[in-house]
Amino acid sequence: MNFDKNRLKDKIFGLKGVASIGFGDIVGSGITAIFWFYIASLVETEQYGEIHYLLGIAGIAFTVSQIGNPHVITVLTAKKAEINPTLYLLSLIIASISVIVVFVLILRPEPSFVVLGYIIGALVLAELLGRNLYKLYAKYVLSQKILTVILGLMFFHLIGIEGILYAIALSHLPFVGRFIQEFRHTKIDFKKIKNNLNFISNNYILVLADGFRNNLDKLIIVPLLGFSVLGNYSISLQVITVLMIFSNIIFKFILPQDAQGNPNKKLKLVTIFFAVGFSLIGIFILPLIVPIFFPKYIEAIDAIRIMSIAVISSTISLLFWSKFLGMEKSNVLVISRTLMVITMITGVLTLGQFYGIIGIAITFVISSIVEAVFLFIINRKIMGVKANESRK
Repeated sequence: MNFDKNRLKDKIFGLKGVASIGFGDIVGSGITAIFWFYIASLVETEQYGEIHYLLGIAGIAFTVSQIGNPHVITVLTAKKAEINPTLYLLSLIIASISVIVVFVLILRPEPSFVVLGYIIGALVLAELLGRNLYKLYAKYVLSQKILTVILGLMFFHLIGIEGILYAIALSHLPFVGRFIQEFRHTKIDFKKIKNNLNFISNNYILVLADGFRNNLDKLIIVPLLGFSVLGNYSISLQVITVLMIFSNIIFKFILPQDAQGNPNKKLKLVTIFFAVGFSLIGIFILPLIVPIFFPKYIEAIDAIRIMSIAVISSTISLLFWSKFLGMEKSNVLVISRTLMVITMITGVLTLGQFYGIIGIAITFVISSIVEAVFLFIINRKIMGVKANESRK
């Protein structure tokens, strides 16, 4: 009876956890998606491309700063490693260097402020997930998204398109108190870095590959095809982000669960089923809606249709990511994401140059499938080895 009660409690906690993360992410992502779609409807494709180009620069700098990246913080917090302040400090030091480098290279302050906001927000949210504080996580997410919209609209109309970057940076101010509070609970201890160095270093390489995957394409597209193509590609990515909301919610919930040894197999199967449904929506329904609301972004229609296929493969990859991170086998993910980055860069330089945004969309799908297939094969091998060991 006690066993059944414990299982029932775990299920109720799981449902509440998913609901809290889901509420924060769905509402928050919905708010910002509407905001970005609204901005897209007001500006030309070149301007929309320019703002995302600057965000791409900020994204690269943010990536380099993530010694204490969300995966490391979530997993080690779930395992009660008490290492957060040390990782926070290292991340801040590297972020400060990144901020200076970005400013010197482009002579614009906006992306530098965004980097600092990104790093503080990412660390705090990861810590909350690691501690299973799902309701508080939702509150922080929603506060940041709402501030982005309020400040973004205000600064956009007062300053112009670049004002949105200042708004994004300032929207992370609510995280500062929680960020500082972490230093009060635990002392900085660099010995703990040494004890977890392999996991931290592998994840840092993984985050570098992931960050380059998410941002480097934007930096390549501009000199190759111009801001207009990047604008159409960026709105296509925004649509895919919306279609991936459910999958990302599940990932955030199951990552600390996998780290604690709870595989959540049924939930993962349901997630793949929903991913197929969202992919079909992107292929057949959204291309009919885009021309009505965004007549300037006609070139994005076919790109959205093609890129929606990647919702399935990306979801499968996310589920494997959670499993391998929970097992602290981040070296596998380093290889998979590196393969993905190489595929993406090669495709943009070849297919993108010859076929424009359609070539870039095809490359997006191929790179996503490459990662999913690789992780599937590695998972089969690991499961096969474990099966053989159990028979012995």
